Amino acid sequence: VRLQLTGECDRAMRTLRLRDMRQVAHKLVVALSMWQVC
Repeated sequence: VRLQLTGECDRAMRTLRLRDMRQVAHKLVVALSMWQVC
């Protein structure tokens, strides 16, 4: 059961990562631009 759960967690984390990478990159770009302005 634990192996199956870890497998599902890995799959979910990969999909979340791929989906959130764009948002994270956008936030990083915005933070860098704001930091350069300051």
